[in-house]
Amino acid sequence: MNDAFQFCQNAIPDHTRVFNCLVENRNQISVGCHNVLSPYLPVDVPVKKPVAAARPKSNVKGAKSPKSKGPLNLSPP
Repeated sequence: MNDAFQFCQNAIPDHTRVFNCLVENRNQISVGCHNVLSPYLPVDVPVKKPVAAARPKSNVKGAKSPKSKGPLNLSPP
């Protein structure tokens, strides 16, 4: 109840708004309040970033792979 008054005073007396406010402040509420709310708290799912596929690197600097397209050097030597 103390945490509700400390963090969510503007949400009182609406129980749903108070609960949502306590969920938003779950990192700041007391251990006792967190223990009471924990069965009802949403699970934080970490967001995974997509991993780019690794491309093989050429050992020669400036060498183009056989699949690469680019202008051909057609000038005489």
